[in-house]
Amino acid sequence: MSISFKEQETIINFNRFDEMASVYTFEPRLKTRIKKLSQVRDEIVLEKDCGQWVEYLIPKEWIKINPPRILSEEERKQYEERGRKLWEIQKSKNTQK
Repeated sequence: MSISFKEQETIINFNRFDEMASVYTFEPRLKTRIKKLSQVRDEIVLEKDCGQWVEYLIPKEWIKINPPRILSEEERKQYEERGRKLWEIQKSKNTQK
């Protein structure tokens, strides 16, 4: 059965009592990321794997809301200049080989 992209959701569910959060997802990148973490971290528990979607239990303190940093125009220009300098260094190293 084919499921539309709109129906392929990610649901993160936790409450104040439990220490674990349930992560139910169809998202391939998130599935891969959690699967790799579960191979090295004992805190992650695979609840269900139905092929298209998975459900894991993870520590709820891992759930974060992390908005992007807002840069001033001056900061943005400084980062651009730093990036250009690094790019030039890499370019010169690659041409010397």
